[in-house]
Amino acid sequence: MPTVSSLASSLNAQIDARTSDCALIELGPDDVPTGDNQVFQYYPDSISDNKSVNYQAKDIFGGSLPLYQFVSGGERQISFTAVFSCDSDLLNGKTQEAQTALYERLRSTGQERRNVDIRSAIMWLRQYMIPSYQDASTESQLSQDTGGTQLTFAPSKLILSMPGTGIGYFGGDDTSSGPDSIICHMGQCDVTITDLFPSGLPRAASVQLAFVQEPQSAGSVIFPSRTDFYDQVRKGQIHGKLGTLGYNFPPRRGSFT
Repeated sequence: MPTVSSLASSLNAQIDARTSDCALIELGPDDVPTGDNQVFQYYPDSISDNKSVNYQAKDIFGGSLPLYQFVSGGERQISFTAVFSCDSDLLNGKTQEAQTALYERLRSTGQERRNVDIRSAIMWLRQYMIPSYQDASTESQLSQDTGGTQLTFAPSKLILSMPGTGIGYFGGDDTSSGPDSIICHMGQCDVTITDLFPSGLPRAASVQLAFVQEPQSAGSVIFPSRTDFYDQVRKGQIHGKLGTLGYNFPPRRGSFT
């Protein structure tokens, strides 16, 4: 069983070797980025991309099978586990001044990325599952005991950016999110703190995340079409021209090339 130190060493090696970042980009009104963008500490080791389709069955008297009528495409959900770690206990026996000095030293020596405040990382993620409320009369942020009429605003939509994965496979570079990104909302955020410092500060945590793709963007609804797949996949040109590596679409019988 790997030790905490060996796990930390392995994670740090991932940071040093990484050439791209997985990130969340917050969208505001009219789906315009707010500038509140955050990069995950580590690129996920694995990604699940699940898509369903809805058919309505119609029983035929005497038939050995029902007939099926296409109803709609089902939900598409992308999920992965985000890992966060911290090498140094920023709290244990330290004054506020000492904590600040330690953090600045970590920043100046390039170790800031290996010492994430996991508490803040968890709060940063969880905010995208919580609505916001405003007073309808003043449009000011509500206090908990307000007696006025409340306006409820859904959690912010996001752009999930995962370079190199092709998750934004329809629409290509013409979409606002791009070929490696999707517009989505957060559907799951389950936190497991896997290790703690003596001070109680989280030393490592894993967060199971799920993001649900949305077709609405800036007041428009754009449904992915099979034509988009055909245009980009049949010539192997999804993501900028992969040369002769492309699969025919549909493949010839008995062949994958």
